[in-house]
Amino acid sequence: KNVLAKNGRVDETAEQARAAAAGLLSRAKKQMFFFQTLVDAGGEVPLGTAVSEWGLTRTVLDGLIEKGIVTVEPRSKRSPLEEMEEAVKELTHEQKSALGEIKAAIRSRSFQPVMLYGVTGSGKTEVYLRAARHVLAGGGGCIVLVPEIGLLPQATARYRKVFGDDVAIIHSRLSGAERFDIWQRVVNGRYRVVVGPRSAVFSPVRNLRLIIVDEEQDDSYKQEEKPRYHARNVALMRGKFEKLAVVLGSATPSAETLRQALDGNYLSLALHSRVRGSPLPDIRVVDMRSDAQKGHFFSATLTDALARNIAAGGQSIIFLNKRGHARFVQCNSCGWVAECRNCDISLTFHRVDNKLLCHFCGFQRPAVTRCDKCGSPKLFFSGAGTQRVELDLNGLFPGVNVLRMDADTTSGKKGHQKILEEFSTGRYPILLGTQMVSKGHHFPGVNLVGVLHAEEGMNFPDFRSAERTFRQLTQVAGRSGRGREPGRVIIQTWLPEHYVFRYVRAHDYDGFMKEELAIREKMNYPPFSRVALASCSARDPGILHAFMEDWAAAIRSMLPPGYGEVLGPAPPLVARVKNRSREQILVKGALTGRAKEKILDSFQDITGARGLTRSVDLRWDVDPESFF
Repeated sequence: KNVLAKNGRVDETAEQARAAAAGLLSRAKKQMFFFQTLVDAGGEVPLGTAVSEWGLTRTVLDGLIEKGIVTVEPRSKRSPLEEMEEAVKELTHEQKSALGEIKAAIRSRSFQPVMLYGVTGSGKTEVYLRAARHVLAGGGGCIVLVPEIGLLPQATARYRKVFGDDVAIIHSRLSGAERFDIWQRVVNGRYRVVVGPRSAVFSPVRNLRLIIVDEEQDDSYKQEEKPRYHARNVALMRGKFEKLAVVLGSATPSAETLRQALDGNYLSLALHSRVRGSPLPDIRVVDMRSDAQKGHFFSATLTDALARNIAAGGQSIIFLNKRGHARFVQCNSCGWVAECRNCDISLTFHRVDNKLLCHFCGFQRPAVTRCDKCGSPKLFFSGAGTQRVELDLNGLFPGVNVLRMDADTTSGKKGHQKILEEFSTGRYPILLGTQMVSKGHHFPGVNLVGVLHAEEGMNFPDFRSAERTFRQLTQVAGRSGRGREPGRVIIQTWLPEHYVFRYVRAHDYDGFMKEELAIREKMNYPPFSRVALASCSARDPGILHAFMEDWAAAIRSMLPPGYGEVLGPAPPLVARVKNRSREQILVKGALTGRAKEKILDSFQDITGARGLTRSVDLRWDVDPESFF
């Protein structure tokens, strides 16, 4: 049996269906969440999938049936060919062209990397689904990677709808027994499609013919703990060894992927237009040096836009990539700052639990009311976090419901789902959050996105900071205007002249990357070289620094002329974590296998000769995503 929206397949009337149901379900958040998911899945889903994957209960289902919104009825399963033929009719010209190229790559039975560049809302997922269906129709298997667990419910809905019982969902929240059972079924060929975050790339899918890496540019694909690997690179190596097609999809492809495509090593495909011709949102950059409102985090422009959107019944998303209430607490009398006792970093004030918390080691203490140094009660709470911005929103718009989505509100197995359920009912005009709100979510009611402190990410000493900021702003802007109403985006910044904002405002990924790649090439940073980060820590800072100086000199002496550059040693942004001092060396160059072996051998030789084997810890990271 299948569960269907009352109008059957609602692909072309999704917005009407949502609007019609909103009034009936405004106070039934679980019913509304299920209905939204059902509409996003095309209006029909197997009952077993709805229960096992979406958590549908009999009470929720009965309520929807009683209200006449959904129905349950027997359905005969159509053949994959019939499904495919129907689906192809719905594709845009660009989607059809991209799908044809990917099918040809699959049929070639050779290693073929494909970069699929598509603006937000251009229908990349539809192309993935048709490509996967083509693979299964030929008896093959497929792996689909998504960057984060929070995006799995939406991905599950789409792939379960099309492939039913052929899909396995793998993620870190499964128990050991569940993982083992799924792994065995994949090995035995019971599951031919595997969907999951980065670890899913290792799934032993039978007759694997296609790997899809959605949002390939996302940092979440890099595992920072041992074993350190990047799922995108693993997918490419697996494709090379097993001679199969690897599709790297993104609205903002990484510099590394773009360079490979420009050099002709990857097949390059593009989707330049949104599905159904809906326009990209209008983006405005607000100069906070002239438009800031005293005592508020919101400019007059954004405040007015929020007020108008609330009055019109629309929904808004406010993005700030900092959780907590205040980033540090400082004494106005003597300048003392509340710091972590274990790390060289200030403590963040969290209003909800009235505590000071270190986001590096987890140390916490009760919030202070007086200065630890001079005893003055004159304390200044500096920097905006999501908790503090929530208070500002409550002050600006009294009585307006605000949802906050960050690491503090999404703890627990279903933390993300609960918040998304609430927002999907339409009873909350504003969703405030960190990067969790910027990725992959489809809320047709959202027609306004506001970004606070947009220049924040560009202040980090990282050669990728401009690229990260551009793609983050592009992603969150893409949440606006996905329904019938045109979208608006208001970006607040104290640095409006930075070239990132010029390209974001124009939706000009090509222009941005052209300028960014020119800078990278001049500085010999990836994708024009490879880098390795050697981070060492020790209890004694003097011993650590002396060792790092000698090791850096040894590395310089062993590398051939013109190989590259050895930078450092130097302390990272946070020089002490968990009472251990830290310093690091950055090596830029070709980084051949032999060169890496020699560098690591020299570390063993020097620590062994000085009796520091147990004193100095090494964190060796090739192609690092983080330098902190």
